[in-house]
Amino acid sequence: MVTPTSSTLAQGMTQGFTALATYSNNTVVDVTRNTNTSWVSSDMSLATVNADTGMATANSTQFVGNVSMTATFISQGASTENSAITITNFATLSITQAIPVDLVVLSTKSNIAQGQTAQLSAKITYSDNTSISIKNSPKLSWNSDASTIASITNTGLVTANSQQLTGNVLMTASYTDVDQQISASRLLTVSEAVPIELVVSTIKSQVAQGQNTQLTARVTYSDNTTADVTDVDQNAISWISSDN
Repeated sequence: MVTPTSSTLAQGMTQGFTALATYSNNTVVDVTRNTNTSWVSSDMSLATVNADTGMATANSTQFVGNVSMTATFISQGASTENSAITITNFATLSITQAIPVDLVVLSTKSNIAQGQTAQLSAKITYSDNTSISIKNSPKLSWNSDASTIASITNTGLVTANSQQLTGNVLMTASYTDVDQQISASRLLTVSEAVPIELVVSTIKSQVAQGQNTQLTARVTYSDNTTADVTDVDQNAISWISSDN
């Protein structure tokens, strides 16, 4: 007897079979790896089997269908008067298309300031060792565990919200294909808004010799807030003339 008698295996995956020999005295012996046991596949384009161990491998091809895994056991006679007995049995293995087995979430950044964005993508590896990288798919969903800190769209675009909240956010991707769902997460850190633009303005564009004018410096932050930094600490802003 070969077990399991019938099973399903996705392309690129492996499965072991067991061969059990029943003797005339009703004892049952596992002969899977017996030196007198051999294994053979009925269609090697679908799946191969290790002749010594009964371990089957579904080939990483575009072929799907049923294949038989056959075990042949030769029982040697107890004495020279008893001839060898050959017994054979098989199991049916249904080869199906490759299934997703691994998912890795990739990010353009690991740390973003309030108001900034980061693009996530998902790399999915299938059982046949093929892989794809996607951002948006009906098979793919994205989720943030702290949307008040950072949200994510169905295309994997993360936005650190323009609020006073900072901290770590776990972004999770879930992918479903061939009735198989896999998930993976990536941790992003949201920090305080950073300055991204500085504008200098003046009430006069021209001044005569001996006159003066007041310059104003206004900075825009990544969260779209602005601040007048004309008179802030000199360690934060400095002024210089191109021609004294």
